[in-house]
Amino acid sequence: KDVKIEADKFSNMSITFDVEEGDLFTVDKISVPGNDILPEFELRRRLPLFEGMLYSKDNLRKSLEILRNIWGEFGYIYADIEPQVEPNFEDKTVAITLKSDLGKPIQLNKINIIGNKKTRDKIIRRQITFDEGGLITNRHMEISKNRIESLGFFDPKEGVNWKIKKVSDDTADLDLILKEVKTGSLTAQMGTGGADKDASSPSTSFKVAVEAADRNLFGTGMQASLSAQYSRQEFGLGFNLVEPWLMDKPIMAGLNIYHQKTTYEEFKKIVAGNPVETATGAVITLGYQSPRLNDTAFLFRVGYRNQRYNELNLSGFAEIENVQAPLLARIKRTFASGDIGSLESIVSQNTFNNPLFPTRGYQWSLTNKFGHFIISNQNNSLNGCFNYFKTNMDASWCTPLIAEYDLIFYLHGHMGLIGQINNGNVPYRELYNIGGPS
Repeated sequence: KDVKIEADKFSNMSITFDVEEGDLFTVDKISVPGNDILPEFELRRRLPLFEGMLYSKDNLRKSLEILRNIWGEFGYIYADIEPQVEPNFEDKTVAITLKSDLGKPIQLNKINIIGNKKTRDKIIRRQITFDEGGLITNRHMEISKNRIESLGFFDPKEGVNWKIKKVSDDTADLDLILKEVKTGSLTAQMGTGGADKDASSPSTSFKVAVEAADRNLFGTGMQASLSAQYSRQEFGLGFNLVEPWLMDKPIMAGLNIYHQKTTYEEFKKIVAGNPVETATGAVITLGYQSPRLNDTAFLFRVGYRNQRYNELNLSGFAEIENVQAPLLARIKRTFASGDIGSLESIVSQNTFNNPLFPTRGYQWSLTNKFGHFIISNQNNSLNGCFNYFKTNMDASWCTPLIAEYDLIFYLHGHMGLIGQINNGNVPYRELYNIGGPS
């Protein structure tokens, strides 16, 4: 009969569950009938079930899911797996049979995109790896989902989901259900710190920076940003525009225009007056992303930079005659005014599942840059003094450690090499500097 417990009569209570586990059973026989598509031995080797192991309902559940996914690769997305478990109580063994009722392969009737209020349909459809009229497979659905998530336009957790709607025995519709996130941003930064004696400080004065950006401009998939920054050492304006799919082809085109004014205060003890650089430039990017090479990108950049410096004179080392002249010549060559042209090649690959908050995947890039003075405003002895190469290798990898989003392990490495060509010089801004405005 029912037992009622009045809470006000008890401050606490103990509940004990007596569990009788029974005997352990061992897997004696496993049967997974195959067919003309996949034989039995091919199916069995993919399952976490082995003869002689202890029977586990969890391994049985995983096996059923694996078999559904296997048949889903061939278009049988409604495959039904019937498990038969026959225990032998005398020798404490079980015989397991997993029969697959495949039904008919399902073809795609149409794809309905739901939930994209800003992003245009074609921006999403070009990330889908299968066409209407073809077979629906689990692999294509998963790859397409990952490619859409990597755009960064949708919620990273529950923003991209497939829903299958059966139309007939051999056709189905796919609903792609999306949940968009805001892709535009307006950020402002303020900071101060550092001191003249602190070589590790990147700034010795108050600095402000503002940036307006959108990685999905007007829902077209284009990326645009406008930025400005100011401090005692540096003033800069920049505009960047990137079209990942030029003329609806996997051709990336980009334009970057900038204007900068930089004061290199680390030279103030050597020269009379700090070197002040005023530079205006532009970079044009063209590239191709190859689907056959797992979306590896090949980019080429052509850059132009007009840079001007103030007149420099040595203030230190004046008492050492054999140091002053070569040092002044060296500094003037490093801070030479003129027009520089550059060519840059980039090979990269990015499999991150989200551009802003990745939890799994990797990225790598190899960059080679060649720079040369095309016009010099110095005397003839300095004509063509800039002639250099620069190589950068960058790689990152991440994977979840706890759940999918709770704790992520992230590895990042970077390596760079820079050198002269034909005894040319390297611009100061291109060098690898620790601290300072550049």
